[in-house]
Amino acid sequence: MASLFDIGKSAVQSYRQALSVTGQNIANINTDGYKRREASLEEVSGSQGGITSLSNQSGLGVRVSDIRRSFDEYLLDRTRTTGSQFSQMDSYVKELKRLENTLLPTEGDLGSQIGSFFESLQEIAASPADLAPRTVAIEKGRAMAESFQNLAMELESQRKSTQERAEQAIEAINIFSEQLSEVNSKILAAGQSGQSPNSIFDLRDKTLADMSELMDISVKYTGRGVANVSVGGSGIGPTIVESFNYVKMGLPERNGVLQPTINTGTSNLSTNQVSAGLLAGLINSHGKIGDVIKDLNQLALVLSQEINTQHKLGVTLDGIPGREMFSNASISATNGIANRGNVATEIEIIDALALPKNDMTVVYDEENENWTLSGPDFSTPITGNSLIKTESFSIQFSGQPKNGDVVNISALPETASGLKFLLNRAEEFAAASPLLVSQDTSNSSEAMLEVFPAVKTENNLAVPPSIEKVLNNADAPILAQSFFSDGVVATIPAGTPAVQLSSYPTQASISFSVTDAQLVSLTNLSFKHGSSGSEATYSINLTYGNIFSGAAAGETWKDASEIANLLNIGTIKTSANATLQSLGMYASGKNGNLTIAAKNNAYLTPTLTAGTTTIGGKITSPVNASDLHIFTREGRHISGVPLTEDSITELLTEANGFNAQAQYRGDYLNQKEPGYRGMNLNMSLTGGEYSLTTGANGTSANALTGVDSFPFSATSTYDLRIALPTGGANTIEIPEGSSAGFAAKTINKEMSKLGISAEAITAISLGNFTSSGTVSFEIEGKNDEPISIAASVGPTTLSNLVAAVNRESNDTGITATLATDARRLILHSKDGDDILISSVTSTGPSFTSTLISEDGSEISYPRVLGTDLGKQNSYVGNALGSLPANGTVADLTFNGKRYTLTMSNGEVVVGSPAGSTYDNALKAFFDSSKRLRIFTTNDAPDQSITVTPDATVSGNDVLAHRFGLCNEEQQIMGNRIDAVGEARTLNIDVGGNAVKISIDSSGNITESPNYTNVTATWDSTSSEMRRLVINSKNSAGSIKVIGGADEKSLGYGVVSDARFSGQIKLKAASNFSLTANSVTTSASQDANSGGHVKVEGSLTGETKKVSYLVNKSADTAAESVDGLKAIAPAGSYSLTLPAVGTGPSFTSTVSSENFEDLNATAVAKKLVDNIREQAVQISLSGGTALSSLPEEGSSVKIKFDGTMYTLTMVDGEIEISGGDEARITAYFDASKRLQIFAGGSLAAKRIEVPGDTEVTGNVDSATSFGVNTSTNRVVGNAITATGTARTMTVSLNGTSVQISIDTSGNIVKNPNSSDLTVAWDSTATATRRLVMSASSSLGDITYHSGNDEQALGYKITDTVLRRKGEEITYYGLSGQKVNVSATASSLANQTVTMSNLPTEDFIVVMTGSGARSVSAVYDKPVSNNIQDELLVEVMNDSGTLLEIFDKDTGHSIATRVIDDNGKTEALGMGITLNGKGEKSDKFLIAENTDGTGDSRNLDRILKLQNSHANGQYSEGFQKIFSTLVSGVGASVQSGDLSLEALSANRDAAMEAEASFSGVNLDSEAAALLEFQQAYQASARILQTARELFRTLIDTI
Repeated sequence: MASLFDIGKSAVQSYRQALSVTGQNIANINTDGYKRREASLEEVSGSQGGITSLSNQSGLGVRVSDIRRSFDEYLLDRTRTTGSQFSQMDSYVKELKRLENTLLPTEGDLGSQIGSFFESLQEIAASPADLAPRTVAIEKGRAMAESFQNLAMELESQRKSTQERAEQAIEAINIFSEQLSEVNSKILAAGQSGQSPNSIFDLRDKTLADMSELMDISVKYTGRGVANVSVGGSGIGPTIVESFNYVKMGLPERNGVLQPTINTGTSNLSTNQVSAGLLAGLINSHGKIGDVIKDLNQLALVLSQEINTQHKLGVTLDGIPGREMFSNASISATNGIANRGNVATEIEIIDALALPKNDMTVVYDEENENWTLSGPDFSTPITGNSLIKTESFSIQFSGQPKNGDVVNISALPETASGLKFLLNRAEEFAAASPLLVSQDTSNSSEAMLEVFPAVKTENNLAVPPSIEKVLNNADAPILAQSFFSDGVVATIPAGTPAVQLSSYPTQASISFSVTDAQLVSLTNLSFKHGSSGSEATYSINLTYGNIFSGAAAGETWKDASEIANLLNIGTIKTSANATLQSLGMYASGKNGNLTIAAKNNAYLTPTLTAGTTTIGGKITSPVNASDLHIFTREGRHISGVPLTEDSITELLTEANGFNAQAQYRGDYLNQKEPGYRGMNLNMSLTGGEYSLTTGANGTSANALTGVDSFPFSATSTYDLRIALPTGGANTIEIPEGSSAGFAAKTINKEMSKLGISAEAITAISLGNFTSSGTVSFEIEGKNDEPISIAASVGPTTLSNLVAAVNRESNDTGITATLATDARRLILHSKDGDDILISSVTSTGPSFTSTLISEDGSEISYPRVLGTDLGKQNSYVGNALGSLPANGTVADLTFNGKRYTLTMSNGEVVVGSPAGSTYDNALKAFFDSSKRLRIFTTNDAPDQSITVTPDATVSGNDVLAHRFGLCNEEQQIMGNRIDAVGEARTLNIDVGGNAVKISIDSSGNITESPNYTNVTATWDSTSSEMRRLVINSKNSAGSIKVIGGADEKSLGYGVVSDARFSGQIKLKAASNFSLTANSVTTSASQDANSGGHVKVEGSLTGETKKVSYLVNKSADTAAESVDGLKAIAPAGSYSLTLPAVGTGPSFTSTVSSENFEDLNATAVAKKLVDNIREQAVQISLSGGTALSSLPEEGSSVKIKFDGTMYTLTMVDGEIEISGGDEARITAYFDASKRLQIFAGGSLAAKRIEVPGDTEVTGNVDSATSFGVNTSTNRVVGNAITATGTARTMTVSLNGTSVQISIDTSGNIVKNPNSSDLTVAWDSTATATRRLVMSASSSLGDITYHSGNDEQALGYKITDTVLRRKGEEITYYGLSGQKVNVSATASSLANQTVTMSNLPTEDFIVVMTGSGARSVSAVYDKPVSNNIQDELLVEVMNDSGTLLEIFDKDTGHSIATRVIDDNGKTEALGMGITLNGKGEKSDKFLIAENTDGTGDSRNLDRILKLQNSHANGQYSEGFQKIFSTLVSGVGASVQSGDLSLEALSANRDAAMEAEASFSGVNLDSEAAALLEFQQAYQASARILQTARELFRTLIDTI
């Protein structure tokens, strides 16, 4: 019975519990998160049997084994996932709808404001001169800008709101994570107690569900029900809850995007796994709002940039370029987080365009009660009290700041919120186009040209990079940039005022790198150096103790820079006691690096010895410099050497920065006057440019004369060919009759692309006027009709003739210049036109006419004009192979007087023997055949010119033969005539004998009678133009033309007409050859043209000016900081003054290493000082020893070498002003006697004290300075006084004194004049100086040439050498012609200097292999709004080829082919040719300086409203905004659809999960009945058991 009772009891208890579970389900049907429970029943089995009993097979009843939760992991996960997705889309769509409501069109919305603004611009375009619509447009512009600002602020507010909600979601997620970790702890604790924590599991699942609403998660359960959570639905995201541990999430904003992060404790790790849930929706909507803000900012940026760019291309009513219309830059202020005070700020924008680009800070100084603003954009801080004001903004401060409080000023990016309309005045709208186009009146077509400024694009303008990005702004070889290959180097940007580029060679060098251990033990350096095959070996002891004999033990080299320095200053020398400087070397050192460079030649076998170790050096061989070129982007070659066609094709590509339609043109290659588009260009080459001279006839300049007949031009039609070593060549035709000027212009036009330039000059010297009288002739230059010239002249009074010629210069183009000696005048045609002189009368003085070059050198023999060739004696010598040596003298006799012929500088100088005066009766010259021609200038027809016999002048016959003269015959020569075609006769008289000379039509000559003492011949038979030459024996008497009808036609008579055709000088940067008339001539380098020295001479030949182009940076020693590179100074400068006559020559050479401060003035001074040291030294001693010095401020004038100086008393010393710089020194000696030293004087002229007639009051001044009487002193150069006897002759005050020095050095004067003192400066040594002194009142000591004056130390020439700054001037004191030779070299083998550059880019190119080492000095580009006038010409019949020229210079700038629409772009302009142009149609493009009545620029701004402003298909600003709004609307619509689908998914998942784990009343009611019935049945079991038990008891 006990068993039955137990069974019943267990059943009642079990079913009561099951009824409780069911009741619990029903009770929690609406409890959130509650999962349905179910009681699990199981049988309580019977006990096992024993040995004496059987097991209870009926069982012991029932029990509740577990109360189970309805839980399906899959269904729950699906529910959470769909819920997260729905939550994400729901939040996203809600935010989009808020965004849409913000953007939706309303009255006055942004789209409407944009349209309204452009409508106002349209009103301006309709009436550009009316101010009313302009005023309206200003308001519309401001309204549009404010609309941008307001919309931007609304969007930013929504974005921040969204961000705040997202941050709240993150905080909620972190709370749920924490809660879940606590739930997991409880689960673990409950599991340990053995109880099933169903309520805790419900809390767990509820927490997970809440988390999934906020963010999609992945959940993994442990066996005990612990939930581990990771971010995202993929299951691979970062874990945020694991067991009872959790991590927090963050949501920082990065680059405008909200970025979920996981805080690991040490760092915040970003995750991209958040893709669903409220958080994802907010993040996405935040991003979408940010995208809209970006689009709005982009719209504001594009609108402002596009309009600003175009607006700046226009012209305002004020006639100035337009400025920016909009700005969208701004700044903001935030207080520092550590501030202790209370401060508020208010910012006012003054100039939005000038706002700083970098952040700034303002710091408060409590002591001074002021704020200080600083930042990278300010050179110095700005201070203020309550207000700080800059050029672009101001900051107003208020509140109570504390010391050190900071306000951070941030420069904001360009945004819509910062958009501002900048125009304030109606006149500021730049409606007009800056360009005006006019048609040429001669155009054949009706085509119209339209041009407008084109908006600049990047395309290839960044190729090659700008010069400042490539080359250091320093013209120094140590800083030069080296390149690996030829090609483009850099761009000189438009607007650069000036630039200088230099190309350097690589110097030979040796370099070593040693360790510290080797450095301290260095003992020797050795190397070979020199020209190939002639290298010398050099050894240098580097032992430290050898150099520093007093060095302490252990002292040694610490750095190679110590060695380099000692080598450079000459402390360390070679074993032969030579310094590096003397060898032309320079060293650089640092640490263990040592480099030695040489200015020329190469090195061999360099070694360093360190102890027992030999260290080999690295050899760098010398490499020539590369060629520099300057191009425009249009392919115009501005500077450089000519290139081959292949090189040009390879170079002119878009990849190299040239425009797509660039065409090569070399028209302006190295053109200087004028340079390309008026620029100043100079190119200096070591060795100078290549040049050659020719004439208009392709051979030489020429002078032709005629007897009453005008000579025709010597220029016949011929082909002139120029060829280059590169293979380039060109042939042109020079037409008949061309002048040198015309031929030069033709060459410049046709040969410029080869880099050839031509200069023409026609200049003639008129001199040797025979007497006083009236000269009359007609002259032609550029004039077509001869102009009469007449003037009264004399042999030394030609100023009237100069004035007469110059009065007609405007018509003739010929100017006249008088020589210093007034014996010559120069006629000059600067354009190189032929100079024609005709109708010279024979009644006035005759004169010579000689062609000269640009420096006054004679380039033809003299032609005598105005004289009768038949009545003038002449003497023509034999043709010589070479001219007599300078100083050769021969003696002639004419009309009872003797004359001397002296060779001086390749010319014949006619003079008189010593003791007689030259009367100008004879003139002489060598013609082009080296034939001496002597003629008389007076009428002595019966007198012959003869060679003075040896009996009169010993050895004269030999000397005369050197001049091609003999004493046996004389000769007369007629003018050039046409020898054939006409028979003529000439009657002559020879010593009283009549001779008739006949010429037949073939040019054959016969004499009648056949007088043996007379011969008549032609000077040449190679052409029909010849001269009739008549020779006679001197013994037969003089020759005289009697006359006759054919006298003039045979070239005898008055020479009345002459034609002078000038000289052409061809120049180029590279070698070339000229072929003309089958003769080829090669050019040669001219150091004085395009080199590093410039020599200019006057046309009179009397003056030469020399200036050296000194490059201090290039030719000064330099070393790199690392010791790996050294530059040896390589500049060299020389000046030579050739001998004048029999006088001495002077030479000076200096090198750049000789200067501490290398510059042109220092070089000029050193050269002049060196030459003056070779001359005699001049000084003056005052005659009076003063009792007291002259008064302060008093002065006296002195004159030396023709120049006035002023000596002034200043603070007890003498200051000297005037004349040559530092030429004169003066002081008062101990006895207060004035001593003046002038240094060297080439002419040995004394120091003079001018009288009152020259300087008023100077006599009294001289007395006050003690020089009213004085002694002049002349000191010769040092000589060996003994061993050789010598003599020289001087004159003083009209007395000749012969000074003799015997072999013992004794001085003898003859006569022994007391006026002249001659003595040695010292007798202590054999080397002495001969000193002459005399009273200043006796005048100059003059010196006779031809004796031993040079051997006695007196190098004297009648010339003056002066210097003013960097310019050296050399001239003759007597008006004689002088010459100089000057050379200079620089390490900068090629230097290109450009200034006054036109406003366009230039491209630097390097070719020729070589060292490829370039340096540059350049100005920063400056903006230039001035539009150059341009000329556009149609160049072909089809009207498609346009050439753009600079109107002022006529230079071609660009070539363009227009497209089918007549459009092209060039020079920053859009060009449209409307209609078909005809060839030679021209259009002028000029600057529009008046914006009235023109709206072309505004029309282009209006077109932006309908253009693809924001990319293709964007269709204008208003459309851009509409597209933005519609895009948001489309997103909303799409989101609604997605949200509907996700809602269905979520509902289905929730229903499925609810049907499984939710409480169903029907099911629970059925279970309740079932469990009730079971309970009742179980109770019945107990009742039955009781009844049975009672029955049993009762029975018992």
